[in-house]
Amino acid sequence: IVEYSDPPVISNIDVQNGNDVVVQAESESQPLSYSYNDFRKQSSNTFLNVPDGKYTMTVTDANGCTSSKDFVVFFIPNVITPNGDRFNNTWTIAGLDVYPDASVQIFSRYGKLVASYSGKNLSWDGMNHMGTPLASDDYTYVVKIPGRQEIRGKVSVKRR
Repeated sequence: IVEYSDPPVISNIDVQNGNDVVVQAESESQPLSYSYNDFRKQSSNTFLNVPDGKYTMTVTDANGCTSSKDFVVFFIPNVITPNGDRFNNTWTIAGLDVYPDASVQIFSRYGKLVASYSGKNLSWDGMNHMGTPLASDDYTYVVKIPGRQEIRGKVSVKRR
């Protein structure tokens, strides 16, 4: 007798606290196992300290049926030191390159847009739109990816 069973359904993959991944999946055939990029197969739906990058999450049910879904873990630095020493001179969001339609806007503490970039230009050098170095200060960034929730945060520019 052959019985058909539906594969698991991955309803959500949530990246929390920067690099912790929580998978929401449902299946009639329990228990479920989880792995990303065929690595660390486990019974828990939570993965801690996943490095930045693009991954494929696979959920397997008790019958061996699988479902997969891609996800990205971003690493967004909170400081840039554009002082010409070749270390930390640019601010780059790791993992953003897989979204060619993404855009990033950077605002002063007073809400003025001071820089923006999109497409293949995925790093910021601490300069404003006019090519002038911005002062050491805290700035707000907004990352926009079509079809996803905006990512907001702070980045500090430190010049010495």
